[in-house]
Amino acid sequence: MKDTIKWLSILVILTIMAFTPVWAQSSNMNWFQFNQDEDAFISVWVDPTFTDGGEQYGIDFIKDFDWFRLKLGMSHYAQLTPNYTDFVMGTGTSFHLFRTDKITYHVGGRLGLIARSGNKTPHPLMGFESGMVVNITDKLRVGAGIWYDKRADLDFYDSPKDGLWNGKLEVIFKLN
Repeated sequence: MKDTIKWLSILVILTIMAFTPVWAQSSNMNWFQFNQDEDAFISVWVDPTFTDGGEQYGIDFIKDFDWFRLKLGMSHYAQLTPNYTDFVMGTGTSFHLFRTDKITYHVGGRLGLIARSGNKTPHPLMGFESGMVVNITDKLRVGAGIWYDKRADLDFYDSPKDGLWNGKLEVIFKLN
């Protein structure tokens, strides 16, 4: 049942990613608009989805280029044995819905490396992510996001899973 829900969620997200711009542009609806801003942000976040008593913390640099979004990030999880740090680059698009620019949504892909303590070779990861950000002030925002990663380190550690769902709650500071 979990696999069915997981793959159905992936299918829904990918369908929305693929067809929302087409629907919005072809039918001349004004409920969808690509982001028009070119801003830079620093995000600090925590992953509240872990159930093993540990915490994963991260920091991201985010740059919006109109509709295109680039993210470079790092996170660390100290309570696992062995602990790990991952380095991730994400690209995608950001947009607004329902005629408001107070909330920004984003979807895209992720690529990265996982460095586990005690291992000399980092392990690759790839996946997709989505999220939303709410403007509190001109310089301060809060957000939430989810992502799914296929992770090569899980194979290395004989995990029965080949990928993981994660989430984050974040505080975002505008740099420019």
